[in-house]
Amino acid sequence: MMEYAYNTFGSIDILVCNAGITIHNWATDYTIEQIDKVFDLDLRGYYLCARTAARYMKKQGKGNIVMISSANSVIYHSKRSLYNVSKAATAGMAGTLGVELARFGIRVNSVGPGYVATDLVKQGVENGTIKMEKNFQVIPEKRFIEVEEIASVVAFLASDESSAINGQNILADLGWSKNALPEDTDME
Repeated sequence: MMEYAYNTFGSIDILVCNAGITIHNWATDYTIEQIDKVFDLDLRGYYLCARTAARYMKKQGKGNIVMISSANSVIYHSKRSLYNVSKAATAGMAGTLGVELARFGIRVNSVGPGYVATDLVKQGVENGTIKMEKNFQVIPEKRFIEVEEIASVVAFLASDESSAINGQNILADLGWSKNALPEDTDME
């Protein structure tokens, strides 16, 4: 994939790692297959893409990697341990790669969104696994984040306008991380 991009465009200037799944269960009850599935997609895929893109960026002497973590990288909820751990590790990966790759002119940051109005979140609201009336109790702006709002943060981090930002996990969560999600429905 990276070779194709490099050969097609002549450089790899920006990589955005954007994937994630969650499986709700008690930490004691996940199967090994579920653990592998979440960690392979949410974490391993990011690492492999970032290191491969960085090889090209090192040769160029510049580049920018933005990883999508989650507000769940810093606030944690029951029955989401795999997701919480993988997104916290994504933020840690952005920090450590930001330090390691800075000497080659490569910046690495992550964005931690809250509840974004994606099809997956809307489906969760419709099927009852996401209860936004409860979540809005602790989300100060009491609304969903629009996809374009996250895209704006990513574009900023990928631009020269953010040249002093490296190795950071920028939360774009409408203030949610300053509160805690009510857990009563997770305890059922």
